[in-house]
Amino acid sequence: KAACIIEACQSKRRDDREHIGYYWRFKGSKDRILCVGEGVRDGIAIEQVDLQTGDIITIFSSGRKAHEATGVSRVVIKRVLERRGKANGGGFFWRYQGETHGPWPDPEPTNLHPVEQLDWES
Repeated sequence: KAACIIEACQSKRRDDREHIGYYWRFKGSKDRILCVGEGVRDGIAIEQVDLQTGDIITIFSSGRKAHEATGVSRVVIKRVLERRGKANGGGFFWRYQGETHGPWPDPEPTNLHPVEQLDWES
C-alpha cells in the first residue's frame, strides 16, 4: 500500500496520482491536485502567466479554451502543465489554477549520439 502511495506522489500525470479514492502528493508540494469527485469533463482551470514578471495574464476554464483564445497548441500547453521539457509554451508559462510554482529552468540538452571532430588532412 505504501509503495503505491509513493508511486502516486512521484507521478507527473494527474490521473496516476489517485489511489484508493484519494489524490496524493508529497507534503510541502505546491502542486494542485483535483479533489475527489472533481470532474475533468468540463476542463480544469489553468492560468496563463507572463514569463518575465510571473503575473497571471488570464485564467481559462480549460486547456481547450486557452488554445482557442491564444492560438497556442493544446499539446504545448499540456506539456507545460505536466512539466515535460521547457516551461515556455507559446511565449507563456501555464499552470493549473491554484498552483503557486513558477517556470523552471530549461533542461540541459541531451546528446544520445556523441560527436567527434575529424581532420581530413591526416
